[in-house]
Amino acid sequence: MPSNWLALFILDFVNNYQLLLRDDAQKAARRFDHTVSVYAADRDAETQVTQIRAVLNEPENRRPSAILVSPVRESSLIGVLSDAVAKGIPWIFLNSWCEAISSVRREHPQVPVFSVSADQSEIGRTQGKILNQILHPGDELVYIQGPHGTSSVNRRLSAMQQELAGLLGVRWSNYNSDWSVQGGYAVMTSWLQTFASGKIPNFVVCAQNDDMALGARKAVIDCKNASSARSPRIVGCDGLSSFGQRLVTEGQFIATVFVPPVSGRAIEELFAALRGGPPPLAEINIEVECYPRLESLASRRDTVHLDRRSNNLRTTANNRR
Repeated sequence: MPSNWLALFILDFVNNYQLLLRDDAQKAARRFDHTVSVYAADRDAETQVTQIRAVLNEPENRRPSAILVSPVRESSLIGVLSDAVAKGIPWIFLNSWCEAISSVRREHPQVPVFSVSADQSEIGRTQGKILNQILHPGDELVYIQGPHGTSSVNRRLSAMQQELAGLLGVRWSNYNSDWSVQGGYAVMTSWLQTFASGKIPNFVVCAQNDDMALGARKAVIDCKNASSARSPRIVGCDGLSSFGQRLVTEGQFIATVFVPPVSGRAIEELFAALRGGPPPLAEINIEVECYPRLESLASRRDTVHLDRRSNNLRTTANNRR
């Protein structure tokens, strides 16, 4: 190997999950006597390409042992992916998939090129199962997804749509955002502003990460027209114990999906191959979990229905008096 450091390219230094990728990578790299240099693109695809190209242009003895990338947009990276592998530098996509992986692996079978990702389709299915528990006929679903055209966004959306295929009487509003709190706030504000004062329907917000979900919640609280929706039903994703799970525990979210960090696993797979093991699979998927468990959501829903029925019975009895 030409050096003892790894280059990790992430979206930004703000998103909680991106910081978890950084921490997980640094912890794993130490086990293999490596350090990690981290580059944040501020969610800009061109910036990320420029950062990677600068690393590739280093003298051979100063290049990293491997490149790990949480892409802003996979399609922007095909050129630098090819350049890196041509120079013998392994490349790992984190939480994403790019069709170019297959062709690059065929052209350079000696260089590890692969993807390690939380199971994106399972994330979508899990959010769909949550929504099946909490949506009612007449509700509107405000679905906030990440940037248009990225693999994780498409796989989550497709799987969730399949899970909700039999759901009737619910209207959808889909928005693309940028994984940030500010982005979630902006698109939710846009949706709320389409309604006159006091005319906002019952709704559920489902976001593809907890940051956008929190931004959406803030927008509802700040909206003067949403006085009847001060406790919106919010579903998130990422589920860090200090963030998404905490927001569920505090009652700010109904549920989230726990997405484990994948950078440590990627580094383990990398060094297993570099030290003589078989090449990693092209795509490695990691299991995700609902938080809280789906069973507890069903139990909570049944309790709410019983409470409502009891209240209705008491109201009817009082009216008869």
